[in-house]
Amino acid sequence: MRPGTDHTASIRGAGVRVATGHRHLAAGLGDLLGEAVVRVRAEAVSRLAVAAGAIEQRVGSGADGSRVDEGAGVVRGAGVFGDPRVHLGAATARVVARRHAAIVPIAEAFALDGVVRRTALRVTPHHQPQRHQATHPSCTHLLTSGAPHCPRRAHRPSHPGEFAYTSVYRICVDWRTTWLTWLTIRAMRVYIVALALLVPVDASAQNLPPVARLSVSVDEPLVGEVVTFSATGSFDPDESPSPLAARWEFDDGQSADGLEVSHAFLAAGAYRVRVTVDDGEARAEAGLTVFVLAPPTTRSASAGAIAWHDDRVFVADPIGGAVWALEPESGELSRRDVCERPTHVAAHTSPEGSRVLVACEGGLLSLDGEVVFSARGGVRSVASSGVHTLAATASGALVLLDATLSERARLSVGDVDAIAIAGDRAWAAVFLTRTPETAARIVEIDLALGEVVATHRLDRDRSDDTPSSGGGVVNLLSALAVTPSGDTLWVGATKSNTGRGEWLDGRPLTPENRTRGLLAPLTLPGGRDAAELRIDTNDAGRVSALALTERGRFAFALHPGIGALSVYDLAAATLYRGGDPGATVPFEARLELGDTPDAILLRGERLFVRLREALAIVVVDVSTPSRPAVAGRFGYGPDPRPADVAWGARLFASSRPPVHSRGGYIACTGCHPGGGHDGRTWDFTQSGEGLRNTIDLRGRGGLLDGPLHWTANFDEVQDFENDIVHGFGGAGLAADGLPPHPPDGPPNAGRSEALDALAAYVSSLDVAPVSPFESDDAVARGRAVFFDPEVGCARCHAGARFTDSSFEAPIRHDVGTLRPSSGARLGSPLDGLDTPSLIGVWASAPYLHDGRAESLLAVLTTHNERDRHGATSHLEPAALADLVAFLRSLDEPAAGVGGTCGVSRTARGSSVLAPLLLCALLALRPCRAR
Repeated sequence: MRPGTDHTASIRGAGVRVATGHRHLAAGLGDLLGEAVVRVRAEAVSRLAVAAGAIEQRVGSGADGSRVDEGAGVVRGAGVFGDPRVHLGAATARVVARRHAAIVPIAEAFALDGVVRRTALRVTPHHQPQRHQATHPSCTHLLTSGAPHCPRRAHRPSHPGEFAYTSVYRICVDWRTTWLTWLTIRAMRVYIVALALLVPVDASAQNLPPVARLSVSVDEPLVGEVVTFSATGSFDPDESPSPLAARWEFDDGQSADGLEVSHAFLAAGAYRVRVTVDDGEARAEAGLTVFVLAPPTTRSASAGAIAWHDDRVFVADPIGGAVWALEPESGELSRRDVCERPTHVAAHTSPEGSRVLVACEGGLLSLDGEVVFSARGGVRSVASSGVHTLAATASGALVLLDATLSERARLSVGDVDAIAIAGDRAWAAVFLTRTPETAARIVEIDLALGEVVATHRLDRDRSDDTPSSGGGVVNLLSALAVTPSGDTLWVGATKSNTGRGEWLDGRPLTPENRTRGLLAPLTLPGGRDAAELRIDTNDAGRVSALALTERGRFAFALHPGIGALSVYDLAAATLYRGGDPGATVPFEARLELGDTPDAILLRGERLFVRLREALAIVVVDVSTPSRPAVAGRFGYGPDPRPADVAWGARLFASSRPPVHSRGGYIACTGCHPGGGHDGRTWDFTQSGEGLRNTIDLRGRGGLLDGPLHWTANFDEVQDFENDIVHGFGGAGLAADGLPPHPPDGPPNAGRSEALDALAAYVSSLDVAPVSPFESDDAVARGRAVFFDPEVGCARCHAGARFTDSSFEAPIRHDVGTLRPSSGARLGSPLDGLDTPSLIGVWASAPYLHDGRAESLLAVLTTHNERDRHGATSHLEPAALADLVAFLRSLDEPAAGVGGTCGVSRTARGSSVLAPLLLCALLALRPCRAR
């Protein structure tokens, strides 16, 4: 609908266009004119009585019994066009606002595409009825729609560019009390008839254009499939002497003539097919878009926490420490205890046997507990096609197994979370940890050769930063899916906008432009980054899992932050061309599922989704992909965690507006997935800080290592309320309606149960990830170097937790790494940095407060100016390597040493002094403190 466009009223097949000139006037012509018969000159009839019985559409039902097409504004009444009179009967028309006019019945010939062809008769009355409310008990409508309580049927736009309008009910008159209105209408009736009889009409030389209709035999044809196109439903309203002819354009350089033709498309894509129907004197056009899909050629498998095996759904539950099996038809759930923290499952089916594989902290196991291979630090993810199985270990290795699950190759590629296998090829997304990097990496493996054959890049997204779009580094690649045709690898990820900030480019970070969800395609073979076809998942953050329909047209993407499933039409998305800055590809549907959906499995017409923090499986009916519906939910608890910790975990993962963020983009997990880190350095200058490398929260136990962050600017976990409100744009978790207290101000603790629950969850992260690096002779030698007083590492990284951070006696060190970009501390000059714990340091690259060091060796050498960060310049390469080996082995507090150097905080306002003899012995020379 567009403003100023008349709406059409069709009276049993004849075209009549009726408009009113006042936005508050109901156009109920049936009641307005009663049973009046408007007589017109005979020569006008041939132009008015057209297309009898030929106009048929699927329409809804109006409030007055008329049939209404909301999209086209078409109303059919019970009146009949007869010769030589026009009986308006009970016809009711839509209204359109027009300046300076009253009631304007207009009779026009029209086509179904809504284009006015000829004006046959225009009748304008001299008077507009007054507003008057009907009073008769049986009369439920109002004379006009101007009264505030007038009933209306509102139509809101469902597509961009559609005009919102309000339809009003017809006039209803109580003839016993509204005599003045009756007299007015009588006068109008006479005036209308008089005008109708006086208007001259020249019916000669008039030709009504044809009405074009088309249909197609196959909705989603495959490449090479013959499709029949038909225009036999087209018609000529005035039956011109010449028969209808049709000309087709197929948008692939080919054309054809005839009312019914056949055509085959030779390449996949979206084609705008047009037909032109010609009656010899006039033409009409119609069109539709045909989505041609490449034929399925391969079956693929992706790594995930959910798998199908033996007619059951298997789900890894790292919280409860089990694998659950769901019988979908009966809803029966059974538990299998395999390992303490299963992270992924995969169905392995081959001639040699069938089993479920489980990724655990100790290695790769089968469901019955058999060890496939052991790996210190565990297996991060696993995928299996039956012929090939690929498992990613915490040490950065990809282990390739054959059909018998025997190891064929071990490839060193880096930290991998997402894997996809199709035929004899596999792809693995490598975690981006080096700050200078602006492109994500996906390695391609030839499974037959057992080698990495290519490394593909996903460059920084350079979309405009607007409220509905944004750029950023492609990061946290959580999902990979290969199309059934094998021609595209789709990637589900996050866009981390670490190139934006007051220091970096003069623009502050906004809630809409920090992190955003992304679907990115790589074309296969070759791995071209098809950046022009990327999809920004507007109003949603990270994409954690991805599944494609059997023919690859639709993609199902999960957003754990907003707890929803999005459906995208990938074929239709190819037609999208960004015009206005910030325009994004729309989703077909978005369905609320529950807390933290992060794993997905498509089986036939059903989706199975894991809700990680809710400990549940949701079943979604996708028989019509664009209209998904929840068909069932199965909980597999109980949650072994304390209630406040479990609640806090859900809050930590949520980006739901308006409480957690503005627009649904940012959750705590957006930068701390699973409590870890995103490998990025952010510009927090606008928050009174500077460039800051994201800290891994695992193993820190909230306040176990003293104040939080690089500058020790938060002295309680509840101070994160400042980030939720000022950074994420949310309303916040505090229940008192007040803004967050500043970090150096009154306590934020105790302001709400939700905020304290969030703090309880962060405090529960007291175990660092297990180091995959063995404790060997190199570690023992490196330990001696670390504690060597001449090297001095332990003077600041002291005590059992390898830090001298303290609440009661705050101490910050300048170790030569401060730069102008380091900014400030709470808006005041920055005099030094808090000492971070070294527990779990192996998993927290890049290093230093601004992430400039890509490795621990670089910390000790390249970025250790004048030995201010430990005297290491005199060490031989072998000693440096030993020292690095020791640091990489640290995944728990030092054995035999309790507490920390200084004071360990237990609660706001209280502390426990923990002086340690070891700290005193090691502090032979003070650190450069401020």
